[in-house]
Amino acid sequence: MDRQLDGWPGTHQGKAADLATDLDGFKKKTRIQTGVICDQSSIGQDGRELIRHETTGHRHHVMITGHLEKGISGRTNHDWQCRFRSQSPYHVDMNTADPAQPVIELRGLSKTYSRPDGTILVEALKPLDLKIPRGQYMGIMGASGSGKSTLMNLLGALDQPTSGQYRLDGSDIAALDDEAVSLIRGRKIGFVFQSFNLIPELTIAENVEVPLFYRGINRQDRHEQAVRMLSRVGLGDRLGHRPTQLSGGQQQRVAVARALVGTPSIILADEPTGNLDSATGRSILDLFDELHAEGLTIIMVTHDENVAGRCDRVLRLADGSVASDELQREVQPAGDNGR
Repeated sequence: MDRQLDGWPGTHQGKAADLATDLDGFKKKTRIQTGVICDQSSIGQDGRELIRHETTGHRHHVMITGHLEKGISGRTNHDWQCRFRSQSPYHVDMNTADPAQPVIELRGLSKTYSRPDGTILVEALKPLDLKIPRGQYMGIMGASGSGKSTLMNLLGALDQPTSGQYRLDGSDIAALDDEAVSLIRGRKIGFVFQSFNLIPELTIAENVEVPLFYRGINRQDRHEQAVRMLSRVGLGDRLGHRPTQLSGGQQQRVAVARALVGTPSIILADEPTGNLDSATGRSILDLFDELHAEGLTIIMVTHDENVAGRCDRVLRLADGSVASDELQREVQPAGDNGR
């Protein structure tokens, strides 16, 4: 989103807002007219944070996120009219949380896959109780089929549990609808993948900007934040480069910057050094150590015992259950981890 939304907040009707978007070469301008029951509490103080854009094939959607009236309610004089409920149950301060409570708490969380007749095919994750303190660096280990990927998908709010609770910063993720979960996932969770998952047609600065684009941050602000994060990971002099012009280690640093740019509560890293040589992998792990020393909560899947040795805590899974849960060191205050 490249322009401020005229009339939001404070103006409840009659003002039209132009949403100019440009993603992967797809351009479209959509005119949106605020609805008569739109108010400041339902759309957020910046008037934009509950707007989400999605592009699927050649169709472009402007979607109202959170517990709000679904999408577009009517059309008048060729302008779309968005109608909000007067209060949004999910309009909360996304950037504050009680530091005393665990950043993640699982209560009886499970995932079962069933056959069409309802019989159980596999218990991918058996009921799990788990608390992860804020600022902890946790490693997750286990053989193939142990439940690591299932657990990470649940922690990343990419899949729904069969039963149990998942609380992230106090919010019960399993009880929210898809739109509210998408909002939390975009604000609270940063992802780092083994295969980088960068968009080759975009510069690395534009790649880092993508999460902010979906949050409705204007072009100048998201560029400034992307530059700051890329400088943080040592790539401030490569802003105009495309991913294919970088080494594997540099691409993974871009992926880390993309994960960090939204100031998430947690980082989920799935074998982030798996495609890197040992020296480059160590440099990426050193970067994670620095981030952890600054107080970031990191959860990392790994098969490497040396990588696990860097973690505060190592959770080992086997056949969908916890085989062991080893605390290697206590969580230290930010800046006092001795790393």
